[in-house]
This record gives sequence, structure tokens and C-alpha cells, in this order.
Amino acid sequence: MNFGLRFIIIVVLGNIPLLCLATNFVDDSIQAVEFAEAKAVKAYNQLETKALQCDIKKHVDVKNIKQQLPSISNDKDKKKLSVAIGYLSHLQFIQCVKKEESALLYSTTVVRKILDTVKDANIKISPSFERDNNTRSAVALGSISTLLIGEVRYMNLPESSRKQLEQIKEFKTPFDAIKLLQDLGMMP
Repeated sequence: MNFGLRFIIIVVLGNIPLLCLATNFVDDSIQAVEFAEAKAVKAYNQLETKALQCDIKKHVDVKNIKQQLPSISNDKDKKKLSVAIGYLSHLQFIQCVKKEESALLYSTTVVRKILDTVKDANIKISPSFERDNNTRSAVALGSISTLLIGEVRYMNLPESSRKQLEQIKEFKTPFDAIKLLQDLGMMP
């Protein structure tokens, strides 16, 4: 990596608007975008690979789980419990891919900062760079926002029920929530 490219990446990451000091600004800017884009693509591919590994969910023993679940007195409680189980499953999946997802979010943010800087300098960049970067960002952010929505619903459970669910050993690694809910008769 040449000095100009390193300088652009450091300056953009440092949020210092001194890009005009880089030699051969246009060529270095395009290289910086391409370099950052390649890192984002690599991070996306690594996340995809890890997600496939983490998605190999284990089936849990329904009899064992049933004994450990909070009691269900009505359909409303049944729905809350099924949402909680879904949330815990998604949480474990997110924990499994956390490192790769963080790398993707970081790399797409770097691409965004470089693209913004390049646009401000009126340097023409292919629209596919921006579109593809936005797609990769949406993948990572969508997973996180889904988790947050689930967490809000999960936090609406009584604390005693949450503690009871959090003590279940099978809920501490990725598991197949849909199959479990079907086996428990809580989902068609």
C-alpha cells in the first residue's frame, strides 16, 4: 500500500478533512475506495461463512426443556413465551457471528466515510460501490435491529420468567427455536 492510500485511510478514519494533502489525490482516492470495498466484501463473505456455521442449530430435548419452562396459563403467556424462545435463539446466533458482524459494520462504515469524502471532492466513483456497500450494511444492521425488537418483547416478560429461561443450558448456544416451538405445540 503506498503512502497516499494509507494517508487517505488514516485521515478518513480519523475524521480529519486533510485529504487534500495526499499526493495524486484522485488516483489515491479511487484506490482507497477500492481497497476499503475489498475489505468490506471480505468481511461480508466471512460473515456469510460464519453464519452458515452458526445456523447449524442443535435440536433440543423437548421433555427436558418443558420441565424447565415457566408455566403457561393462557394464550397470551404462550405467545410471550414463544417470542422469548425465538429471541434467545436469535441472541445466541448473533453471539456466534458477533466478531464477523462487527468487522462488516466497521468496514462498511469505512467505505461510507471514504465515499462521502470522495463525493465531496467531485471524484466519480461507480454507483455500484455505494449500492453494494449499502446492501452489506443493511444485512448487518437488519440482524441487529431484529435482535433489539426481540429484546424489547423479551424484557416485557416477568423477571422471574426471564431468569428461569436464562438458566436453561440448551438456550446458551444456537438452537432450533422453530423446531422446539413446534415440538412444544406452540407453533404450527
